[in-house]
Amino acid sequence: MTGFFSKIAICSCIFLFVAVSSYSDTTDCLKYRTMYIEFHKQKQYQRAYLAWQSAFSFCPHTVELLTDGTSKILPALIHAASDSIRYNKLTDSIFLIYDLIIKKPGQAAAASAWANKGIDILRYRKPDKEEWLKANHCFENSFALDKNQSWPVKTAYLNTMVKLNECGIKQPADILNCYLKIAGNGNPITSSGETTIEIDHIFSKAHISCDTINAYFLSLLSRKKNDSYSASVAIRALRTGGCDTFPAFLIAAEILHASNPMASSALNLAEINMQKARYKSAVSRLKEAVLLSNDSTFQLNCQLQIARLLSEKIPDHEAAREAVLQAIALNPLSGESYMVLAAVYASTVNCTDDELQKRSVYWLATDAYQRAAEIDPGLKAVTEKKIGELILNYPDKHTVAIYGYREGQEYTVGCWINRKTTVREKK
Repeated sequence: MTGFFSKIAICSCIFLFVAVSSYSDTTDCLKYRTMYIEFHKQKQYQRAYLAWQSAFSFCPHTVELLTDGTSKILPALIHAASDSIRYNKLTDSIFLIYDLIIKKPGQAAAASAWANKGIDILRYRKPDKEEWLKANHCFENSFALDKNQSWPVKTAYLNTMVKLNECGIKQPADILNCYLKIAGNGNPITSSGETTIEIDHIFSKAHISCDTINAYFLSLLSRKKNDSYSASVAIRALRTGGCDTFPAFLIAAEILHASNPMASSALNLAEINMQKARYKSAVSRLKEAVLLSNDSTFQLNCQLQIARLLSEKIPDHEAAREAVLQAIALNPLSGESYMVLAAVYASTVNCTDDELQKRSVYWLATDAYQRAAEIDPGLKAVTEKKIGELILNYPDKHTVAIYGYREGQEYTVGCWINRKTTVREKK
């Protein structure tokens, strides 16, 4: 029995020692954590560092404790370091702590540690290709764990790619892969703020040729034919590189429009087709833009652009007039609409072989210019100049008389036009 009680006594002592020790560690942990937090608030950074070191000895090495070291305690001391030896020692410490966080369970904490380590390499180390490569490696690992990184991390990541490309370590395709990765979630074309502008500015500094950017996105979009995100990034990259006339831009714009048809995207496609002299496709997209919009001013401008293309590029003058008439129906007080109508009429001079019929279109154009000036007095100077040019093409008195008319009489213009006007003679 004596031996049995002796064993119990020994076990009790061991338990009591462990319990007291555990309690002591917990108490010291709490004490030193409170101290370093308070010292840091008071900007007593050296004392905060010493208290944090003690907390590091007594506390569990949680992500929170380690992160306090990398984000609060060490940065203040590094900034105040008076010599290179102390500076290097402190920066080495901060990178070692990042490595401790990275080894801990939890993907989010590791992703953040990789990202912040990359940022701090760029912040604290000399700017050369070895350090850029280390930082780039950190960003690669960070994005592999979590694609949703902050804008500062994204810009730093892209910047290291551009720097390493300049050193011959990375290729243009690596920069494009990075740009595709960091452009943002959703539709980056509509994202705003300095960070977006900065990313595009960094990308532009890479000076990647339009042929390379175009080939990259042609290949990508051929594999991801319905991927609106890839399409939006393609548009942004091509615009930033000054390559919006290249084929990949139109393909990307069509993918975006198909995924989310909007009046603005239809208009964008129309403009692209106009640049490529694909005027019928442009008219089709403009008509689509009209249908997708509830804005009468937007619709009117689209109708007038349709009229110009139909009159000048295709041509289909009758359809052009119909587009102008639809614009006038949207706003009868639009002087610009009558300006376009006048141009449509003036461009139909070869509608017939009849000499008087040919020249009668200039009378109709004059009517339209006069109406434009009546509606909008601000157009008076322009319309007077236009009418002065038209007068030079009026039939002379002799020609008018041959056809049995005289100045001031009513005249019906034939061909497809079938509109009444007033006979005018060239003076």
